[in-house]
This record gives sequence, C-alpha cells and structure tokens, in this order.
Amino acid sequence: EARRTALLLAPFPPLAPLGHAALARAELAAGDPGAARAAAEEAMRRLEEVGQLEEGEAEVRLVFGLALEAAGDAEAARETFAVGAERVRAQAARIQDPALRALFLERVPAHAELLARARRP
Repeated sequence: EARRTALLLAPFPPLAPLGHAALARAELAAGDPGAARAAAEEAMRRLEEVGQLEEGEAEVRLVFGLALEAAGDAEAARETFAVGAERVRAQAARIQDPALRALFLERVPAHAELLARARRP
C-alpha cells in the first residue's frame, strides 16, 4: 500500500515527499533499514526540490532521521533531527498565541518526536 501511495503521489511535487516518507515508515516497520533509507532519501530529495511543504515537512525529516538511525548512521540521524527540530521551532515562533504554539510543538506527533530526539545526547 505504501509503495502504491508513493507512486500515486509522485507526479504531484508538493505531495511526493509524503508518499516516499510513508513508504520509508512501512519499510522500517517491515524491518528493512536499507529500503527505508532509500525511500527516505527520495523523500528528502523531493522535499529539497520543492523547498518546503505546507504540511508534513516534519514527518519527512523525522522519518529520514529514523531511517538513518536504523541503517546505523547515528551521526547523520542526530543532525537530521537537529535540523528538523530547528525548522519546527522556527515555524512555532511565528505563532503568536502561546497556547496554540504549545499545541503545535507538543501535540503534533512529528513535531514532538523531532524535538525529543534532537534533545537526546
């Protein structure tokens, strides 16, 4: 299913990174870190092509870091988590309402996980 989703979203540049990130998550769940890394790298390549996503960019960056970690590249994973967390914090800084900002940081699963992983040693 995830492979099909990635193929269906491929022609739509703003959505393609999310399709490949979903495939990477599925490959991680299946225990194939090499395939997960390849899918996550494609997700990041597609993200870099479009520059940014209106929604879901944190998920793409998180899954890339998870795939790197699963493939044994802990240093690259830490850097990916740090960059992703910084992007989330920059987006949060533009939210004026403190309660909404806290929700954005703490209740969006990909945001919360990126921030937590970026804090790890």
